[in-house]
Amino acid sequence: MALHVLENEIPSVQWHQIDDIVKSGGYLLDVRTPLEFDLGHIPGSVNLELDELRNNLGKLPSKNTPIYVTCQVGHRGYLAVRILQENGFKEVYNVDGGYRLYEVATHDFNNPTGITGSAEAQHVDEQVITALPDTKLEVITVDACGLQCPGPILETYKAMEKMVPNQMLRIEASDFGFYSDISKWAEKTGNTVVDLKMEGKKVLATLKKGQEKPASTLSASRENATIVLFSGELDKALAAMVIANGAASMGKKVSIFCTFWGLNALRKDQSVKVEKTLVESMFGMMMPRGAEKLPLSKMQMGGAGKAMMTKVMKDKNVDSLPSLMKQAKELGVAFIACTMSMDVMGIKKEELIDGIEFGGVATYLAESEDAGLTLFI
Repeated sequence: MALHVLENEIPSVQWHQIDDIVKSGGYLLDVRTPLEFDLGHIPGSVNLELDELRNNLGKLPSKNTPIYVTCQVGHRGYLAVRILQENGFKEVYNVDGGYRLYEVATHDFNNPTGITGSAEAQHVDEQVITALPDTKLEVITVDACGLQCPGPILETYKAMEKMVPNQMLRIEASDFGFYSDISKWAEKTGNTVVDLKMEGKKVLATLKKGQEKPASTLSASRENATIVLFSGELDKALAAMVIANGAASMGKKVSIFCTFWGLNALRKDQSVKVEKTLVESMFGMMMPRGAEKLPLSKMQMGGAGKAMMTKVMKDKNVDSLPSLMKQAKELGVAFIACTMSMDVMGIKKEELIDGIEFGGVATYLAESEDAGLTLFI
């Protein structure tokens, strides 16, 4: 990517240019997921997810029209630019730093209540909160500092689920992105941001459970989300769990349908004595046993790459795959093991972790019937 920039193969624009470009009629393409887009985007941008880009080139302007591409930090934007270039689009520009840089650079830190949407904050201090008319008001405090996205949102969701209407939740987070995410989350889930501010390097948010909001808007945010986990590779399974937890924290009913190699994430980490044929036993020996044993899709390097990845995740406070799976279960995410794949792979029920369901394609289709989000990973 750096080489392409240096050789001017990938022309780019900066955050301070993009507003004027859009106002002048420029076409700004946001290639993040719809969930990311809903949590905040550059005004005037059009959302078309990177994974769907090749199949939807016909939705874009003519190949001679300049197209400006943005994502979260710039990486997916670069990939989208390369896809468009290879498909004959003449002028394609990447927005350096993506939405995250734009969000930070354009934020008015002297006006911490200047957020958009129906969840506009009104600044109140501790004295005002304790003096509210409801004398039984209780303020619950949650410390989410050190957690990476979507950790603070998950902690908010879990705390709000236990609260009763008109209780207050005070939550601290060190992830700057939480400043934008929390107001969008509250708007989507029918809760109210009472106070939102930065204190040093921390985001401090106060929320009230409940919000006067049309029922139709709330029901739209609770559509099902279905993920088919076909891959048995660590990084792809991690991505599936992050998306599942994020969707569940938005109030969606989430199902993860594990099939073929994805079943390995559900295997117990210890050997279980079950009756198997020779071929089934050989399959079991060659496949990773459980979430801790899944390999990387890239840079595996005989296990060295995975060890490096595990250390980096620990240093960055990113949850392990088993932890993310545990969180998903706590949030009500349903794990469904494909019974057809189990038969093919020689995997028995006794070898899989507790708390999962079993089903075939009909179960998957029933789960995805009302899905607003369907992913195949």
